[in-house]
Amino acid sequence: MTTQAEEQAQSSLRRHSEILEMIATGKSTSSIYNAIALMYEPRHIGLRCSLLELKGNKLKHGGAPSLPKEYCDAVNGLQVGPSVGSCGTSTYTGKRVLVENIETDPKWAEIKHIALPHGMRCCWSEPIKDSKGEVLGAFGMYYDYPALPNADELDDLQSAARLSGIIMERDQRETALHQSENKYRTLVENLPQRLYLMDKNSVYISCSNNFAEDLGIKPEQIVGTTDYDYFSKADAENYQHNDRRIIQSGSPEEIEKTIIINGEEKIIHTIKTPVLDEKGNVDGVLGILLDVTQQRRLEKKYYQAQKMESLGLLASGVAHDLNNILSGIVSYPDLLLIDLPEESPLRNPIETIRSSGLRAAAVVADLLAIARGVAVVKEPVNMNALIEDYLSATEFEELKRIYPTVITNLSLDADLLHISGSNTHFRKVIMNLVSNAFEATKHDGDILISTRNRYVDKAIQGYEDVKAGEYTIFSVSDNGPGISQEDLGKIFEPFYSKKIMGRSGTGLGLTVVWNVVQDFNGYIEVKSDENGTTFELYFPAIREEVKGEESLGIEGYKGNGETILIVDDQANQREIASAIISKIGYKAVAVDSGEKAVEYLNRHTVDLVLLDMIMDPGINGLETYKRIIEIHPGQKAIIA
Repeated sequence: MTTQAEEQAQSSLRRHSEILEMIATGKSTSSIYNAIALMYEPRHIGLRCSLLELKGNKLKHGGAPSLPKEYCDAVNGLQVGPSVGSCGTSTYTGKRVLVENIETDPKWAEIKHIALPHGMRCCWSEPIKDSKGEVLGAFGMYYDYPALPNADELDDLQSAARLSGIIMERDQRETALHQSENKYRTLVENLPQRLYLMDKNSVYISCSNNFAEDLGIKPEQIVGTTDYDYFSKADAENYQHNDRRIIQSGSPEEIEKTIIINGEEKIIHTIKTPVLDEKGNVDGVLGILLDVTQQRRLEKKYYQAQKMESLGLLASGVAHDLNNILSGIVSYPDLLLIDLPEESPLRNPIETIRSSGLRAAAVVADLLAIARGVAVVKEPVNMNALIEDYLSATEFEELKRIYPTVITNLSLDADLLHISGSNTHFRKVIMNLVSNAFEATKHDGDILISTRNRYVDKAIQGYEDVKAGEYTIFSVSDNGPGISQEDLGKIFEPFYSKKIMGRSGTGLGLTVVWNVVQDFNGYIEVKSDENGTTFELYFPAIREEVKGEESLGIEGYKGNGETILIVDDQANQREIASAIISKIGYKAVAVDSGEKAVEYLNRHTVDLVLLDMIMDPGINGLETYKRIIEIHPGQKAIIA
């Protein structure tokens, strides 16, 4: 026959096995806590047990299958302290608390009213601790009569607390792990980067949601697949070759590649990092992919803008010096021709000198057109009128003479809205684009010059951010051989030209176009293939009327003794300007600095000031004009 002790031992073994099975099968912690209480209660007649978890400084109900629900609810959330019953005190002190009589013990004085109505008369509590000795909760034993534990009861109290500690510590670790995993998953799923994890055989283990979406699958479907399941054979071989290299070297690599996603070209920057096992051996590869398309486009625009700004600063300085040099070549022939008889044999040579000077001046004008920060007067402009004016100009007649078989077609919107800008700059745009179109077609070609209105509310090719609104579009198309994709990215760079330099422009034509469009808040869209090229320029439309211009002949510019003050630091410029001004009926006064101009105007008045912008040493033209208008508000001036 088996003894009572043997039966209790066998029962405890069964209970232990049941608890281990509950742990292995993932049962809830509350059900496991109840099972622990039920394992010890049958060992002592009338015993009731409870497990309480310590959360911060409060007790939380864990398990108490034999205690009334009202009592468990009252204890749940109780703040621990030095005199808060048995369990509240033991979790606060970290020591065992044995209360023989709940009714008379001072530790229960404040809360005995929640225990006595349910027949509880004694309570013994053992703090539940983890492997490091940190208090996790308390295991309590109750009887319905006053008592202190005997040796067996005390052993069971300690044993129950140790077993509960193992369960609680495991549960807390799993909870912390789940929380960490959830935080990691939340972080990963909210990153713009795509992430994936592969083993050392290049088999996918996991991936982020956005990576799976790009492949058209759910994240769990990627497990066990390879690159060959999603990419072309050539791409898959390339990707796995990269993985093998990283696994062998143990070093991370960064790879950037242009790919097509849903018909759109994307630049993808990939960081591949080796994943190490617990022994430090490479066990797989972590891939991080980021779409850098917009970033690279912005960088390209930034570098282009920087390049243009640097060139503009150079151009503005060079243009000023060249203009000073050319002024004599252009201006003195005008003076000579005024007095030279029509039949003079010197007229043709002088006109040739003047013509050459004007062509050089045109190059300087192009340099000024790409100079950043040059003051430009904005006024309402009618593009149709500028196009028609250009088509009747000598420059266009010369193009038709060189390319007699090229046909020019027009499609101008009669209701075209006006744009804000400079007639001179827009005329350069028309001239450069039409000239390029003629040269692209050369023989038996067709050119279409068109204008139209359009409301734009979507992105324009090459621009991420386009301001919605009404635009006037100026377009020049040709049916030439087209521009290669390689050259398309360079055509607006200064001096980048496929033409023979010196015979066909300066290499600045499209650079001028680009700068004018930027200066007047427009956009350029270029389309080109083997059937030809189209340049479409978008300019913000306005509804202001264009002011009429009065055409003046030489007689209209002649003076009647009015005084003009010439301010220039270059002696030859002052001489040329004085000679021309005097020749056409004005009184010329010249000074060589801004300071002298201010000094002169302190004592005199003039009808007009002709002012050089860049003067060295001394104050520049802008500062000079500011000081002048303090003396003579509203003083008329031309800044050259």
